[in-house]
Amino acid sequence: MSGFNIDNTSGMPHGDEPLLPALDIIYSWRSTWLRAIAVAWSDDNFKSVLLEDSQKAFAMLGFTGESENVSLWNLLHIKVVESPTDASNPDAGVVQVEIPVNHHIYSPKYEDVMTKVNGTDKVVQKIEENGWKESVVNGALKMYLILQLPPKPLTDSKDLALIDYDAAGKIYPFTAS
Repeated sequence: MSGFNIDNTSGMPHGDEPLLPALDIIYSWRSTWLRAIAVAWSDDNFKSVLLEDSQKAFAMLGFTGESENVSLWNLLHIKVVESPTDASNPDAGVVQVEIPVNHHIYSPKYEDVMTKVNGTDKVVQKIEENGWKESVVNGALKMYLILQLPPKPLTDSKDLALIDYDAAGKIYPFTAS
């Protein structure tokens, strides 16, 4: 799924992301991230997968990152890391991520449309396809998000710890809090 194969009946250029499917992904993300934390706290095998390949781990929990005509994975790469355990070490928690360089240039696709201007036929250009579509599909605009897996609580109150984590506003990492 490219994330941009939408019907152009609205007059909007192809490549414009539909809002409701994108919101569906964002809301699904919240419960998936909380479940991933909870499962990682109790299952070392899942935790290993989450730290190695977060997209695979999220899929194991039923989160595909895709909705009608929208693919989160075309726009976002998520890396999950453990929280630093040694606060006295300035390098604790330092993560290195290689970000590929893709020099795609903004290039909308135009269509010539015949129209009447003051009774005279005139050809005008209409944008047929959003100029960033290829950049998104090719990963040129991909964002890289590093999430820290909260440390496992020392008490048996993991459910309370998840509620507190949620209340702290860290569930939606791609919004400002």
